[in-house]
Amino acid sequence: MAENNRHLIQRARRILRRLAIVAAIAGGLFALGTLAHEAGHGLAAIAFGGRLVRLNVLGLQLYPSPAWDFQPGYFGRTWWRGEFTPAQSAWISLSGNVATMSISIISLPLYLCRRWRGAAHTTLLTLSLYFLDTLAHTLPTFGLPMFLLFGNRSVERISEGYLAAAALGAPGWAFQAAIVGYALLAAALIGHKLWSERPRKHSQC
Repeated sequence: MAENNRHLIQRARRILRRLAIVAAIAGGLFALGTLAHEAGHGLAAIAFGGRLVRLNVLGLQLYPSPAWDFQPGYFGRTWWRGEFTPAQSAWISLSGNVATMSISIISLPLYLCRRWRGAAHTTLLTLSLYFLDTLAHTLPTFGLPMFLLFGNRSVERISEGYLAAAALGAPGWAFQAAIVGYALLAAALIGHKLWSERPRKHSQC
């Protein structure tokens, strides 16, 4: 009995240690995803001749100088200045979603192509899920309340990618269909992979 209890305790410790490692990696990649979204805005503004004024990620101001600056209702915020055409302003607004969607589109095939383990599995899985950023910003355009994520911000301030795509001439329904369609496909592929790679108990005869 004592031997069995010792094995159970050791197994529980291993599981907790693995969960802590997974949570740390996923949390770090979530912060990097937020940074990628905000950096997408900033880099686009710079590319169009503007300048970056401030960059905030999860309450931490990273530019122009590190400081704690919590922004209620925001995971991240970017401020920029410049003289832009309407099309350039739309591309700047869209670039945050473009950044995270691009990471997901690149990472998903890599995640699916082989059986990954440990930190590599957690990293590629989390990067593949970066489409959730754009999906979360798009769902309010269907009339779905997102106050748990974004507080009382208006749809205009949440769904910047949708509105920017519309300003560039893309039909709203096409943008919604593309984002939701990719999200459903990615979720199905990831779910199938996780299910097929689940640990199996071997029956004994």
